[in-house]
Amino acid sequence: MAKLFTENALKTLNELLADNQQYELLNGFDVSRNHVAMTLIALYRLGATSEQMKVYYSSKKKNKNPSFIDENVNINEKNWDQLLGTSASTSYIRFFIEKIQTEGAEDTLKSYLPKLISGVVAHAYHPLIRLAYGAEINNDGEIAFAMAYFASTFHKCPSAVTDGIPISFSEMLTRMTDKEFLDKIDVSANNIVGRIGQVFNSHEFISRLSPLNFGNDDPMKSISKEIMNAFENIHDFTLLHGVTSCHAIRILLPFIPEKKQAVTQFFYSLCAAYVSVLKMRTEINNLPLPKYNNDEESLKTKAIKSMNEHTIKLTYTCFKEYEMYKRPEYLQLITREVQSPALFK
Repeated sequence: MAKLFTENALKTLNELLADNQQYELLNGFDVSRNHVAMTLIALYRLGATSEQMKVYYSSKKKNKNPSFIDENVNINEKNWDQLLGTSASTSYIRFFIEKIQTEGAEDTLKSYLPKLISGVVAHAYHPLIRLAYGAEINNDGEIAFAMAYFASTFHKCPSAVTDGIPISFSEMLTRMTDKEFLDKIDVSANNIVGRIGQVFNSHEFISRLSPLNFGNDDPMKSISKEIMNAFENIHDFTLLHGVTSCHAIRILLPFIPEKKQAVTQFFYSLCAAYVSVLKMRTEINNLPLPKYNNDEESLKTKAIKSMNEHTIKLTYTCFKEYEMYKRPEYLQLITREVQSPALFK
């Protein structure tokens, strides 16, 4: 029975993902539906039934006029990286579908992800997360569509600083909390990536960046802990994306040869996100972490029934990060999120 349940759920997942991909191929990427693929995969991985996935999917309306206007251009090997950040979404979809069909998903990721990852903050980390989820379930279609999403919303991060004494990830985040520094930063955009972009464009922020001391340990072990702690202390929607993006980039790093450069740019983006949170929150009203009652299945059930896209993704992320790092705080973060989700802003 369990095997049949899993097979039915996987069949439903693949059918819904394919339907969503067909919509995007015809219309381009729709910002009102940008969580659909990720949420479906997270629901499946959390143990949702076919019916629960169908209920969620049917709640997401297909707009006749998607938020991204598609520019129908010829994307090819010579110009693909020159058009990054343009709205050539369906052109990029066709380009990456063809690449995966001819070269395979793994080689396509190894060839194109090193460039895409330098724009890791694209659309508030959503292309990164969608790509990681697609790679996790080995879905070639999701990989192609996520890479196209990445390319069409590409947002360049500051390059890794090479001059100066390397400092720890913790020291870098602490640098971002200086009041005099924060007073010089203007953050007024109405969305996450807009606010991060404003921080990127600040000379004061760029001047605070330093080389990072990677040491001999896995850098994502340190970074994920710093961002986990930040989200624990500040229950903020932007930092929630920091937690989910840490899980995502960990999945994708094996496809990137220059890991130090990629991780550095990713961490710089998290620093900018942290600055934007500190600027937007005039006072920190944190919701303390509740106790974890040692009931994993109950938390999964609550997350699934919430039908809250960010709660579902965070729950899946935290379980995977707990498996990796054995930090009990991840289970407490889930408990808090299913009880009181971070407010969308």
